[in-house]
Amino acid sequence: MTPVMLAAMKNNYDILEMLLQAGFPTLETDAYQWTTSISHAKAWLDAYRAVCSPSYILLTSPDPFRTAFRTAKALRDVCWKREQYRPELERLADQCETFACELLEEVCTTEELDILGHTDDPEGMSDESVGTLQLAVDLKQRQFATQPLCVEYLALSRVKEAFEFHEVFGNWEKMPVVYAALWGIAIQLSYPLLCLTYIIAPDSRIGKFSRLHFIREHSWNMSWFMLMALLLIETQYYQVGRVELDSIVRGTPLLVPYTEVSVAQMLIMLWVAGILLEELQEVQHEGLGRYFRQFWNILDFTLVALYLAQFALRLVAYVQLGVYNKDTVATQWMIKASPHTFEPVAVADVIFSLFTITVFMRSVSIFSHYRYLGTLMISIGRMFADIVHFISMDGVVTFAFACGLNQLYWYYGTVHEYLCEEYSKGNLKTVNCQKSHGFSTLLKTVESLFWATFGITDLSMLELNPDSSTLEALRIMEQPVLTETVGKLIFVLFHAMVVLVLLNLLIAIMSDSYQRTQDEKRRDWTFSIVKDMLFYMRVDLSLAPPFNLLLLVKTSVSRLLCAVCRRGNRRSPHSAIGQGSVHPSSPSQQDRQEKYKMMIDRLVNRYLLRKERETENQR
Repeated sequence: MTPVMLAAMKNNYDILEMLLQAGFPTLETDAYQWTTSISHAKAWLDAYRAVCSPSYILLTSPDPFRTAFRTAKALRDVCWKREQYRPELERLADQCETFACELLEEVCTTEELDILGHTDDPEGMSDESVGTLQLAVDLKQRQFATQPLCVEYLALSRVKEAFEFHEVFGNWEKMPVVYAALWGIAIQLSYPLLCLTYIIAPDSRIGKFSRLHFIREHSWNMSWFMLMALLLIETQYYQVGRVELDSIVRGTPLLVPYTEVSVAQMLIMLWVAGILLEELQEVQHEGLGRYFRQFWNILDFTLVALYLAQFALRLVAYVQLGVYNKDTVATQWMIKASPHTFEPVAVADVIFSLFTITVFMRSVSIFSHYRYLGTLMISIGRMFADIVHFISMDGVVTFAFACGLNQLYWYYGTVHEYLCEEYSKGNLKTVNCQKSHGFSTLLKTVESLFWATFGITDLSMLELNPDSSTLEALRIMEQPVLTETVGKLIFVLFHAMVVLVLLNLLIAIMSDSYQRTQDEKRRDWTFSIVKDMLFYMRVDLSLAPPFNLLLLVKTSVSRLLCAVCRRGNRRSPHSAIGQGSVHPSSPSQQDRQEKYKMMIDRLVNRYLLRKERETENQR
């Protein structure tokens, strides 16, 4: 314990300031090795109690916000290593975040809030310089990111360009819900016209209107709906009816020709190419690390990868195996059923089905900005995490019982399957040769117990009633009563542990997760909205697919013509792919840092004055 540490733990600003001015050393939490001894572990905890003090942060950090964020993140990251101190560490992390929120409440003007949201890291401690609000989101400081001032700042940043575009948007808050909904539907239905107008005449009134951020969001929403409609058309296009089946049975060619590539397939290809172009631009702008922090980006990457994989397999089947070279649906089916040509097509069909599921799951993000559906999605996410934890425990229990049952039944199951394969007659009355014995191998035992969890149980596998055997050497002379009894008892015990205990425990855990979501739904939902808003404000949404491909073609042709005509590499403000708005040039980095430091000094002075008044009032 040092004087600085004690003063910081007591949060005494005056004494701490006097000690630091006198030259007392500041605290270094990394200097304490908690694994060395008990005294060092306590010193490590005391050091963090001191550095989490608001007075210590104000006196030692040039940027209290970022210091509080990083300290809180470090405490939460170390909780799993020091479970015995988890309540204390979480309390200290909440203390740092609460201090940052109290300091944010001292912001009085929009200019100060704008500086706080956009200024880069003045300490240069982060690998990538980001704004204070963005850093709070990256470090998962939910209390700070969902503070009303932060949410209001982001909301104003989104609609500011709309207010400047036309005065009708200035009365947006006075519009009834029905009017706003009709506006949104009209914008989404007219998104092809808006996108084409922007490509042809970006400086026109409609072109500038389609450049607005919330217009781009509505366009992307409608683009997802159209992609889902195309997938529905594609899934119903190759349905084989009665006429096709009769043609296959008779072996006669069908008059209806088989289309190698349908219109829906070509449109889906264009849509996926547009999504791929947008994702490449985001990766170039954000980097892979920051790109994969967004859950929806992971789904975008997955659906693009699935589509490219199935496309590659179908291309192999077309070029090397000639699967898609036939003229009729009947002959096409006969080619698919062939053993040497079935595998790539079957795998491609499986991947395409997963691609369809991923697209529909990705489209759920459209509804995440609605409060009721957004909180429901958060509840589902937490329940999914509970299910993953349950599966890990259930897997251990199931594997343990599978080893026991397989040890009891492996001999009888192996002999039964051997007799069925060689002589088409087993040596068990309760198990016929039409199905394999569920406990003959460890893998089959695990599979049988897995389905037994859902009530799909075949109790005949547990009975060992001997039957006459083709081979006398493999005939069961007497019913193994002990093995059968113990096997049934083990199976009953498995049902009691997994079905009665673990499944009911899972229901209770999921109910608790839903209740916690209800208690914190406003904050968690708001945090997810803030995270998405910051991401799309950084990357600047491009035109929705497939019109971003047309913009790419236009840009490429323009650059080619400029190169041919030797007009230089001048670039129009609207020639950049996906750049929908022209941002004014920002002040120099040094000026922004100076303004940021002045703003921090003002906030600190206001915070200290408010605390001083509160202390005087308490006296």
